[in-house]
Amino acid sequence: MHTKAQNTMPIFIENQFYHVYNRANGDDRLFYTDANYLYFLEKLNSYISAFVEIYTYCLIPNHFHLLVKVKDITPTPVRFTELSSSEEKEPNKSGELHLSGLISKSYLEEKKLINLTGVAGSWCNHLITQAFSNLFNCYAKSINRQENRSGSLFERPFKRKLIDTEEYLKMIIIYIHLNPVHHQITQSFENYRWSSYQTLLGNKPTKLPRKTIYDIFEGRDRFIEDHRNAKINYLEIAKYALE
Repeated sequence: MHTKAQNTMPIFIENQFYHVYNRANGDDRLFYTDANYLYFLEKLNSYISAFVEIYTYCLIPNHFHLLVKVKDITPTPVRFTELSSSEEKEPNKSGELHLSGLISKSYLEEKKLINLTGVAGSWCNHLITQAFSNLFNCYAKSINRQENRSGSLFERPFKRKLIDTEEYLKMIIIYIHLNPVHHQITQSFENYRWSSYQTLLGNKPTKLPRKTIYDIFEGRDRFIEDHRNAKINYLEIAKYALE
């Protein structure tokens, strides 16, 4: 049964930016050890990278934030195994989904993926929301084993907001990187290990679109300057992304 929150949640549409975030249920934690953070990032790439490009991220003990851009996902018949919440299908090492069975128009109609938004919007939204669901299920199983717990780990549904202006896009990037300071996890967002900030400033190869993000800020120096200035005026940034 869909909740009101699910019905009002923006759908994922190709080539659009979204702020995606979620937290642990109640007082639970998502991350206990360094290995947990690394495992989540590994599985995030495995389950999600076929459908969205990850621009920035931040993981803190009880929640996470992502900025993603939806890839161009062809809604025409493709070959792949249906992803279901009861049986996760993890992408193979090449990043492609396990292939089998033909997805036809009749399948789309049966699953109610054809609606007033058209095949592309609903098909794309189905793939991405199911991929996130499978990511959460996979990660929750690992934490449940580690912590000898049972039941759901993440709140449902996961949250997302459509980013519809360039200014909003810049502010969300900064907001995500400053999040651990806001939650008093650290005093220095620049040295925080579990966000994309250090990776973006580094020289090592990365799947993050480093140059594209610099261009959003009109250069690397401005990227750094805007982050530092925002730390002083955090309330101006936070209004763009109330949790």
